[in-house]
Amino acid sequence: MKRLIIIIISLVILAGAGFLMYKFWPDKKPDKKNEEARVESSQINYSQITIGSKKIKAEVVDNEEARMKGLSGRDNLADDEGMFFVFEKSDIYPFWMKDMKFAIDIIWIMEDGN
Repeated sequence: MKRLIIIIISLVILAGAGFLMYKFWPDKKPDKKNEEARVESSQINYSQITIGSKKIKAEVVDNEEARMKGLSGRDNLADDEGMFFVFEKSDIYPFWMKDMKFAIDIIWIMEDGN
């Protein structure tokens, strides 16, 4: 009976240790979320935007699904990268920061470029 209790306790400890290792072990695979967020560059439309003397490689986002996803899930952007949201008509559009991992600046550009 004593032996059975020791075996059961050992199995519980091993199962707990296995769970903790699974949960907290560093993942060596690429981050799946970040991988999905960065679609192959051949599928993304980019435009170069110049503000003053600063040139920015901007991902053009011109459909509802891409606008909703935005920068969600990405870990960062390079200093010379951005996202350019294109809307069908001039209006006031809300932005939400779901699953954002870094701070951003938003610049509004009117139809006339101002």
